[in-house]
Amino acid sequence: MIFEIILKGRVQGVGCRYYCGKVGTRMSISGSASNMMNGSVKVLINAADRTLADEFAEAVRKNRYNLDFWGIITSVEINELPGSDISDIHGDYKWK
Repeated sequence: MIFEIILKGRVQGVGCRYYCGKVGTRMSISGSASNMMNGSVKVLINAADRTLADEFAEAVRKNRYNLDFWGIITSVEINELPGSDISDIHGDYKWK
C-alpha cells in the first residue's frame, strides 16, 4: 500500500527529506520525500498497512531514533493512495 504523509511546520531547509529517509531505512520502509510549494514536505511510503504508516509518521514526528533533524513538525496528515507499488511514484529524495 502507498501512503502519502504531509509534514507541516519548519520542515524545509532543515534536512527533513534526508531525515525521513533515515527513519524509513531504520524501519525497512521504502519511500520518497519532496518539498511542496506551500512549505510542507510530502512523504510517500510503501507500507503493508495503515498501522505501519502510523508508526512511521509517529517515529518521524517524535524522532524515535534520535537522528539529526533541525526542524519542527507541527502536524502530520496521512492519506492512503491508490496502487500498491511506490516504484511508479517519483520524489526529490528516494530511499529503499
